[in-house]
Amino acid sequence: MEKLNAINEIENMEVKQIFSIGQDFVNQKLIYGIKFNDKNYVISSEKEFMRLSEATEKMGLIPKYDEVEMSKISAKTIKDFVENETTDYLTPKELYLKIKQQLCNHIYFEDNRIYDVLTLWIILSYCYTMFDYIPYLHLKGDKGVGKSTLLTILKNTCFNATMWSSLTEAVIFRYIDVSNATLLIDEAEDLKNPRNKNLNGILNAGFNKQGTVPRTKMAKNVEKVVHYNSFSMKALAGINDIPNVLKDRCINIQMAKKPKNIRMKKYIDTSKEITNINDIIIQNLYFFALTYCKEIYNLYENMDVVLPECLSARDTDIYLPLFCIAKLVDGFSENNDIQTILFEYSEDMSKMRNQEDIEENLSYKLIIDLYEMIKENKVIPYKDKYFQNDKLYNYLSEKGDYYFNSSTGLTKALNTLGIKHTRISNELGKKTYYIITLEQLNKLLDSYNITLPNIIEGKDIEELDNGNPFNY
Repeated sequence: MEKLNAINEIENMEVKQIFSIGQDFVNQKLIYGIKFNDKNYVISSEKEFMRLSEATEKMGLIPKYDEVEMSKISAKTIKDFVENETTDYLTPKELYLKIKQQLCNHIYFEDNRIYDVLTLWIILSYCYTMFDYIPYLHLKGDKGVGKSTLLTILKNTCFNATMWSSLTEAVIFRYIDVSNATLLIDEAEDLKNPRNKNLNGILNAGFNKQGTVPRTKMAKNVEKVVHYNSFSMKALAGINDIPNVLKDRCINIQMAKKPKNIRMKKYIDTSKEITNINDIIIQNLYFFALTYCKEIYNLYENMDVVLPECLSARDTDIYLPLFCIAKLVDGFSENNDIQTILFEYSEDMSKMRNQEDIEENLSYKLIIDLYEMIKENKVIPYKDKYFQNDKLYNYLSEKGDYYFNSSTGLTKALNTLGIKHTRISNELGKKTYYIITLEQLNKLLDSYNITLPNIIEGKDIEELDNGNPFNY
């Protein structure tokens, strides 16, 4: 009888979904948590507005937390949206141009397309929860190029943005899990430090909507596993590179010092002018996201955008949200300027990333081929260890898959591996020779953590291991 009652109970039970109180996209509607005078509210793109405590009964959704900690939407914006009052708000294209102008006034980029990419990224921060994957930004450049100024602009315009020069796991959990905050991280190259391994794991997972981080927590003297949300917009700034896995989730923004003949306005974020502009942008971004989230999501769900064919699966993931917003905004003008700019930029960046991958992987292939060459006497050396440059270049060129256009390119690739060259006079005349030994290659195999299958005399290495010449 008890079993039957329990079955009846779950059959008639409505399963209520939990939503994040900073920002969430649930049941085809965008939701923001709001705080006014220590009272908590929630607004949705369906023009629902209520106390947070009423969300379960009226919306059929359970808030993950009871207290909203960050929100910037004004009472006027809420009232205007719920009551369909649009006269005080910019069109999507006007909003886009206002954000872009703010960037153009205060930050210098050699590539003007970056202004458009950053503008789209700022807009995305107000509706990112509708996407499965989002792009991080990597702001890279020397001292004095404006990284701090750009981070400050992002802090003042992005959704629930907070800026840090050092982060802890607790900070990430607090700001993302509770407030869906945009994290702006300065001196990001410090993430390469081994002590930041756990922090990297959180950041690596956080570009994916399913990105959560499990941690144990004591509750009533019982240890239980809690899954913290790590999905949020993030920008990382620094002089040097960040870890490769994290870089793979980023749109690279290369920054450079402005020429002396170019003057930029100084960005003083406490000035009345800047404060007023920021407030106009923020309120319009809330209004834009609540108004157009469904249209943007339909573009995303139907993949109704044109992407460069060269984009990898990962690049498609991170650029797709920006293309959806670009198409929506372009719909309010007579051309597709923004989509065209984003198309060209993403195409160029994807090709550059592919070339970087090739250059990184070239070292592995080069070590393997040189090892095979020596073990199987494919190229006969002079006095056991001197390999004439033309013969070595021709041998490697015949194997294919190399991207140096001359022996000079080969020399650079070999120098990367620590392989030196010298000039030797003999019966062939005076020629350049590379100094390569099996002992040296064994050290490289170990250094690059390459495991070779056994090389059998007379058998091509590529025929081994099911056509895979190495595992690493």
